[in-house]
Amino acid sequence: MCKNAYYGEEKKKAKIYCISTIVFVDFKAGYTEISSVFLSTQWNTSMKALLFFILLLFAACSSQPEWDGYVEEIDGVQYIYNGSLPYDDRLSFELSLIREIDTEHILYDDLPVGVITAFTLHTDGSFYISDSQNNRILHIGADGSVINSFGQRGEGPGEFDSLFDIDTDSDNNVYALDYQRRRISIFDASGNFIRTIPVEEMGMRLTVAENNTFYLGIFAIIQQSDYLVTKYDTEGSRTQQLVEAPEDYGNVFSLINITTIDDAFYCAFPYPYRIERYDQDGNLQRVILREHPEFKPPTPPETRTDGERTVIIGSRLKSEISGVSFHDDGYLFVAIRKEADTGMTEPGPQKSEIDIFSPDGYYLSTIQLPDDHIVGGILNDVLYTFVMGGHTFPSVSMWEIEVK
Repeated sequence: MCKNAYYGEEKKKAKIYCISTIVFVDFKAGYTEISSVFLSTQWNTSMKALLFFILLLFAACSSQPEWDGYVEEIDGVQYIYNGSLPYDDRLSFELSLIREIDTEHILYDDLPVGVITAFTLHTDGSFYISDSQNNRILHIGADGSVINSFGQRGEGPGEFDSLFDIDTDSDNNVYALDYQRRRISIFDASGNFIRTIPVEEMGMRLTVAENNTFYLGIFAIIQQSDYLVTKYDTEGSRTQQLVEAPEDYGNVFSLINITTIDDAFYCAFPYPYRIERYDQDGNLQRVILREHPEFKPPTPPETRTDGERTVIIGSRLKSEISGVSFHDDGYLFVAIRKEADTGMTEPGPQKSEIDIFSPDGYYLSTIQLPDDHIVGGILNDVLYTFVMGGHTFPSVSMWEIEVK
């Protein structure tokens, strides 16, 4: 019988596999050559019924729409060009809401949650959120209760001026990025300050690898550079620059998204639809692309007048990749954010969805999320999303992922 799913080169063999195991093997039991089956004119009723069943099975195996992408290799790098159709539509992904944690009524140190700019998971299912408006990190249990809070506005150890991104290492230590002060503060899982690591760039994205080295994503519109990511060792020494900046990327007022899995590092560009995989030595291995009708070129750079000064605030994207996470079985979840067409000059709610890819980069499915939801992470078949806040109260939602 056919396998349930095919990835990579296996899919090209699917039809042959169905024929060889049923037609060639079963028919050969009574004939020395397969051709003799088709040349024989004296078939009995059972043989005709068997052939009819095989043809139906073959049609079922062949009924899936033809994938509209292609794969090529250039200079040792695999490029996977995904179209609009799924590579294998026999897999489906469904989300069921487990819990929504509304922060409207959460007070800690007499302060409500301001704006959530980042989210990271503890291995026990609790999580940390970066409340950048109050320059603090909240540790929240899976039931929505606040475990503790650490960090505050200031210049001293464990204090922040511009807290933005956070991540955890294999020991659940929390790394917190202060982009204005260009430093990373490290806390243990209980929020006790450990040390500070100064960094050279104005980074806005942070991800920690399994060996506790970390990657810093540069805010290109502020700091012009030929590279978008810098790698640091555990002592805080810059060891490598990687991910070459596309032409004119420095005009885009959006952030790259970076994450790690096993010994690989992934970088997702907000535009165009492009995800790059690197090995631990910084060698580009794979590029995943997808044709997406709502991904349009950036708008012309916007300017704002402040007295006698004209400030360039960059181009905007109507649709962009807003995050990347990995399912426990290796599926790649790519979060998409799209501006809702409200007819107003100011941006309205953000439409949210997730494109799902096989572990080796083939598009499989798209699932919808409620407006303004941002993907925070995945743990034990549970997807965590959050609403940043602004025109609504910040919140965190937990969803059960079912793969069929």
